[in-house]
Amino acid sequence: MKFNFSLVIGFFCFFATSQVKYPKYYLEYAKDTIYSDVEYFNISKKAHNTKLKSKLFSSVKYENDTLVLYRLRQSYLFGELDELKKNQLFLLFSNRNKIDTTKIMVIHYQDTLKKISEFPKESGIVYNEDRTSHTHATSHEDYVKHQIACTKKLSKKK
Repeated sequence: MKFNFSLVIGFFCFFATSQVKYPKYYLEYAKDTIYSDVEYFNISKKAHNTKLKSKLFSSVKYENDTLVLYRLRQSYLFGELDELKKNQLFLLFSNRNKIDTTKIMVIHYQDTLKKISEFPKESGIVYNEDRTSHTHATSHEDYVKHQIACTKKLSKKK
């Protein structure tokens, strides 16, 4: 049985050109994956997943035909107290509640209480217009339930 050299060359040319005509099949498997932190600095997948396990971060996935980007996003906004207020607050925590103020703390602070009429009727997630960030809206009824549960939890610890 003889092989026809032109048949082999024709098959090879057909196979090579079919990969050029339909690059989407190749690109499905050739997408680069990048992991970034809040400031868009590249981090490793392991560091990304470690941060994602905490409740402080969530992840957003951006994808196009050649790239997949996983970006960390802060679940909470953070601020800093000036030194005088921080010292007064830590002194209060230490004296009144016997809290070790040498450790890192996350304090949830709500500036003022709203009127009952200003609370939404139902709790839920409210997205902004471009759907890149959101806020958690809490109804007055759920707010009161959370405060009661928090007070009970604290009273059990004492």
